[in-house]
Amino acid sequence: MKIFEDLFLNRIMLFVGALVAFFFSVFCGLMLESKTLYEDVRFSRDNGMTFGMQIMENNDAVHLFCVLPEMVEENELTLEANGGRITFSLADGTVHRYESGDKIETEVLKEAVFCKIDSRFGIFAYENDFRYHEWSGLPTVSIDLKRSSLEDISVQKGLWCYADYVVSDVDGEQIHNGNCEVKVHGNTTFFYPKKSLDMKMEEITPLLGMEGGKRWVLISNYEDPSFMKNVIAYELQRKMGVEYGPDAQFVNVYVNDSFQGLYLLVERPDGGSVTFTLQEEAQEAAESYMLELCGELTYLESPSGFETNHRYVTIRYPNIIGDRKDALANYVQKAESALYMENGENNKEYLEYFDAESFAIQYLMQEFMKNYDTELNSQYIYLTDGGKIKAGPAWDFGISMYKPYDTPMDGADLLHVESLVDEPKVAGDMWFGAIDSHEEVHELIKQIYTEKFYYKAKQVVEYYNAYSSELAPAADMDAYLWRINSESFVNKATYTTAWMMKRLEFLYDYYMNEEDYCLVTFKTGLRYDAVLPVKRGDNLEWIPNEGTWQEEAGLNAKEGILIERDMIFSRIEGQ
Repeated sequence: MKIFEDLFLNRIMLFVGALVAFFFSVFCGLMLESKTLYEDVRFSRDNGMTFGMQIMENNDAVHLFCVLPEMVEENELTLEANGGRITFSLADGTVHRYESGDKIETEVLKEAVFCKIDSRFGIFAYENDFRYHEWSGLPTVSIDLKRSSLEDISVQKGLWCYADYVVSDVDGEQIHNGNCEVKVHGNTTFFYPKKSLDMKMEEITPLLGMEGGKRWVLISNYEDPSFMKNVIAYELQRKMGVEYGPDAQFVNVYVNDSFQGLYLLVERPDGGSVTFTLQEEAQEAAESYMLELCGELTYLESPSGFETNHRYVTIRYPNIIGDRKDALANYVQKAESALYMENGENNKEYLEYFDAESFAIQYLMQEFMKNYDTELNSQYIYLTDGGKIKAGPAWDFGISMYKPYDTPMDGADLLHVESLVDEPKVAGDMWFGAIDSHEEVHELIKQIYTEKFYYKAKQVVEYYNAYSSELAPAADMDAYLWRINSESFVNKATYTTAWMMKRLEFLYDYYMNEEDYCLVTFKTGLRYDAVLPVKRGDNLEWIPNEGTWQEEAGLNAKEGILIERDMIFSRIEGQ
């Protein structure tokens, strides 16, 4: 009998223990839920667009907020709170309570300073300060990731997620919607807090008046708080008549109803309207290809990558391997060999392989923008079987206006392509430098710049300098969301466009009067030397501030020395 009593008591104790553990886990879950109740809150417009409540966690304060488009005609929204209720406290002391499903006046949201969220059964609540933010004047891209979150697809490169998307115009009216796949875009940018996003559509899809593409990129511009670099570069190359130059449009982006900030929606060159056009051409003529001059890492990661004597190359379109890939690689190698053939002025064979004008324009795009990724990443070229290799379209200028040295003109007075150091087995030798070494192409570069590029670039820069005031509300909201420094967006945009104008004037004077300049080169031992044009007979006004610099003849570089010839200085080891 004693044995049965002990067994019974043991079973009772196990049951009670399990029950306690169950309720404890439920309690902990509810406690956790109380802190994330805001994630269940949605504000819905009559047209079906929904916007979530988010949390801002600064070092010294935490508050809830929501970001909505300006309500042009609507003055109320529908509350969705998973069966719970919300209480808003206004600055004047009045209190407004709403149940899930109620209508909320937008004026209440605008005036609210405090918010309390109660769970479905009122067991738990979450409360905090509240801010309402509003934007206007831009289209919206809303992405709903299926059974996933932005955090989930950010753990590893290349993770695609099925999603629905909706594109709305400036008035909030839906103009595009459909299914797509989404992944986090980029190499370096993959690790930024604000993610760029790659959208793969089910079919060729025109968006916001831009040509149809199957691949679109939402560029975060996290590394460029002025938001000016990419959009100016893309618009400039279109003005220059570059084939397949991607169109771009500023948009606000929501993912799973959470505001992500201001983005640039762009057709992706290797999968957008470019690919579509190449496919059409291929049906009527020979096969067409798009390739990327890339770095070693991209080459190693791609099954379609190949090496030439001077470059790493990846085939971006079409997806070919085997004999077709080898045939294309052999053709590119023949073209490169002609480019580097040392026959002096008699070497014109390379012109049978390279389209000089397209390379001259892309040279100027890289030179003007001082793009850090020149021929390292996203340097596209394209060709048709038996045709010439063309350069372009230009892509990814997020890390442009590269300024490793503090010169009198803030880096705008240094040559860029001339400063690139050939890096075999890292990025390869620079095709741009090689093609510029041919006198006929060099003269073409100067002619295109002084007769067309300079004027087109000024128009584009001046336009976006003026446009920055219209973009400011969205850009300042983006800075608030991602806690970027407090300097106003207009100041950042003005700095970028002013630098570009200085750069344009400097290059114009240099190309118009090149024979009057000497090149003073500082060999840094890094990817970029510093090549400074100085007018013959002028004094040297700047040297890099790291160490002592000396010519082979033993002359030290000093500010104030007279410049009458090209000079090359190297840093003295140990100094």
